[in-house]
Amino acid sequence: MTFLGYPRARGAPGIRNTVAVIAVELAVNPLAARIADEVRGAVPILHKQGIGHLAQDQDRIVRVLRGWAQSPNVGAALFVDIGYGMLPVDRVLDGLDAAGKPVSVIDVERLGGLYRALEEGVRLASAMAQDLSEQRREPCPVSDLTVALKCAGSDTLSALTANPACGAAVDRLVDAGGAVLLCETPEMIGAEHLLAARAATPEVARQIEALVVGLERDIQALGVDIRGAEPVPANLEAGLTTLEEKSLGAIIKGGTRPIQGVLDYGQPPLRPGLHLMDTPAGTDRVFSAAAAAGAHLVVGTAGAGPTNRTPVMMGTDTVFPSLPLLKVTSSTRYAQDSPAAADVDAGPIARGEKSVDEVGQEIFQRILRTASGRLTVAEVLGRIGTQEIATRHALF
Repeated sequence: MTFLGYPRARGAPGIRNTVAVIAVELAVNPLAARIADEVRGAVPILHKQGIGHLAQDQDRIVRVLRGWAQSPNVGAALFVDIGYGMLPVDRVLDGLDAAGKPVSVIDVERLGGLYRALEEGVRLASAMAQDLSEQRREPCPVSDLTVALKCAGSDTLSALTANPACGAAVDRLVDAGGAVLLCETPEMIGAEHLLAARAATPEVARQIEALVVGLERDIQALGVDIRGAEPVPANLEAGLTTLEEKSLGAIIKGGTRPIQGVLDYGQPPLRPGLHLMDTPAGTDRVFSAAAAAGAHLVVGTAGAGPTNRTPVMMGTDTVFPSLPLLKVTSSTRYAQDSPAAADVDAGPIARGEKSVDEVGQEIFQRILRTASGRLTVAEVLGRIGTQEIATRHALF
């Protein structure tokens, strides 16, 4: 089984072939956006980090920025640096030679100011884009794919339609040798024992329990009862009643196969199969981590909430430029509300017109078509904004 991708000198093939213009820190976001705007085939990856980070968070940000450049969907990367910031660009570049792709840096201070940096950035990015334009898609094994999972606005149908159908697609991908990232640690609270029971080894089971129980303990230490605070109002209005109910529905989208490992935020999997990745539940922070971890695309199951009728999902106002979002809606009514609501409608399951397995096959086939170049509704209609990286100890 194959898809049509862009082979890379090292690592997995890409399903997109972009020039990523990556801001090293927030001060150069406008410049990075302007450079990308001038070059067809270039996309800006902007974020709000760069100052006031303790060592642990700075390490994470560096790893994420490096991961964005290493993404298989990025054919070449241009980092935009202010020249005197608190995030050393040399740390970000460390190890990128091994990615086997063109990587360059422009330094605003060294180049003598904004306008000279803009000129140099456009020159470098346009040369990269021209080189990438000569690359052609080739058949690649499905086992090369990595897919991340996200749900948003879960309702009473999510656990009956979109999430189990997503799980059926995940099982197909894992059986074909691919890798899957089940994100959103808060939405595992109350279901950690079920996930631990699926661990491939006792050590992985211990890591799962430690991750989820540890998060709930950290939240309780702040004086917050997470089980009382969740579900959020949108979930409650859609019929969910408890965090445990929400978590049980959420983990279904991870299918039924053994869990091979637990990953830190933005950490790439080292082996095929299903992995848990430690992320917040916020959509934008999940996308940032998934892109850094080498995911080719995100399958997002969308339930209630007006934001889910837009090209994005509840919890963000932007698409991630190098990471396609494949949306699966829980209800046909939602799919009919807007052309931006879904790529796949799981609503027929609720009406008895299709089985979970049939819609799972639809999702799996749409994954392969997206990997081969078909644009998702989010790619066609979404807008690129500023990304969010999850940090723990912000000083500013």
